[in-house]
Amino acid sequence: MAHCNFLNDKDADLFAETGTAVCHCPISNAYFANSVIPIAHLHQKGLGIGLGSDISGGFSPSLYDNARQAVISSRMLEDGVNTSLPAEERGVPNSRITISEAFYFATAGGRESLSLPIGRLAENFAWDVQIIDTTVATAKLPNYDEKEDLQDVFQKFMYLVRPENIREVWVQGEKVHSR
Repeated sequence: MAHCNFLNDKDADLFAETGTAVCHCPISNAYFANSVIPIAHLHQKGLGIGLGSDISGGFSPSLYDNARQAVISSRMLEDGVNTSLPAEERGVPNSRITISEAFYFATAGGRESLSLPIGRLAENFAWDVQIIDTTVATAKLPNYDEKEDLQDVFQKFMYLVRPENIREVWVQGEKVHSR
């Protein structure tokens, strides 16, 4: 099911029981539903979650942008946005997701939601990858220390990559784009 901004717990339980998954399109949700889907709560209840872009309802088809927006939206939901209330009275506790969780929803979460052999680098799965160049003059990513924590490197990629960093795109094992 797409969006699902207004699911209540009874609906979410029914989705979990029936194996119904949610396609989370955070930019579109912010633009048109004027709400933030409680993605962490739904995932905790056992719903399959895939990250989508819903290009007709947002400013960007980029899953990088949508992953970043998913994190931003979840933080806003947890912290609350009504500054006329004291901090302890606003927000929805335990609503944050990390960039790693957003990446999971964009890859393996989508696979689980759709029951397709996608979203993992594994045997018998479609080989969908991007080759990222960190040295592009107009979009140089920070230099990486060879001892830098892999999670830190991953977060830099997810938060800072721009289209010009994408040098190759492979879909189902075939190169479909090259710069």
